[in-house]
Amino acid sequence: MNLYGKYVNEALVFVGAESFSRKLIGLPENMLNPTKFVDLVKRQFANFKNVEIKVLNKQELTKKQMNLMLAVGQGSNKENEPKLLSISLKNNSKAKKIVLVGKGVCFDTGGLSLKPSNYLEGMQYDMSGAAIVVGTMFTLASVKSTANVTVLAPLVINDIGSNGIKVSDVITSYSGQTVEITNTDAEGRLILADSITYAEKDLKADTIVTIATLTGAIEYALSDTFTPIWLTNNKQFDQFKKAADNAAELIWYMPMHFEYEAKMKSSKIADMVNSEKTKGAGSSTAACFLSFFRKKANFVHLDIASTNEFNHSPLPIMLRTLFYFIKKSC
Repeated sequence: MNLYGKYVNEALVFVGAESFSRKLIGLPENMLNPTKFVDLVKRQFANFKNVEIKVLNKQELTKKQMNLMLAVGQGSNKENEPKLLSISLKNNSKAKKIVLVGKGVCFDTGGLSLKPSNYLEGMQYDMSGAAIVVGTMFTLASVKSTANVTVLAPLVINDIGSNGIKVSDVITSYSGQTVEITNTDAEGRLILADSITYAEKDLKADTIVTIATLTGAIEYALSDTFTPIWLTNNKQFDQFKKAADNAAELIWYMPMHFEYEAKMKSSKIADMVNSEKTKGAGSSTAACFLSFFRKKANFVHLDIASTNEFNHSPLPIMLRTLFYFIKKSC
């Protein structure tokens, strides 16, 4: 294959991956609960011999004590029980392990901290992160990447029910840290937190990247132009910036600071709160919260709450950036 043929093939792979991600993002909740999400992904990857798919159901999540993820889904009925979808490349790579974690809230009512009706519109898009990491894996598998990579999609529905979590509840996470629930609508960070611990503890990740429609606050900071990025290893920003430039996607470096961390550790009855109680820096405090659940792994966070759609149509933003980041890292 000549050079032009290589780029054409890569472009076609991107088209297929982005089309699949866009399809997932656009489906309403009654057509895409956690079980249906898993089924669609399994069919999409059915012909790939170089991937391994695993799914942890509610019983297995309970056995592992992934209680934050279970707490978000406990207001849902049996048909919508949480699942943790894992897709790994099978290539015996000895490169450093990268794990992508995409938020997979198939619909977000806000729980008992109910969203106003105008904010409920579009909440089927709250699983955009999960759809994007799955699409990224599709590109990697299609080009037979030699990367040592796994993608995780924690899949839940944040519903309203008599069994739902309540403000003031204290939940023990998979990491052993306790979280005081101050807002049931700050649910995405809960499922990501247990997934981050799983990525490092069970999958031995060296770098963990989360991508999520996490905070409405980011729209006030960056509008729909830039996707913000937070990192615990500043040296990785250059890698991400080059990947984003290759993908023609815009990112903006955001701060994690000890004052933001302090806001998230203000609970008097737990190790931390899940939502800061004062106004300001809501996106950065959320990123700090997530960082508490990794120990030694490099941590990267992308908040796509204001860049995951264009003119009310799904946009699998950062899929190409993630692909190029992994391509250069392996």
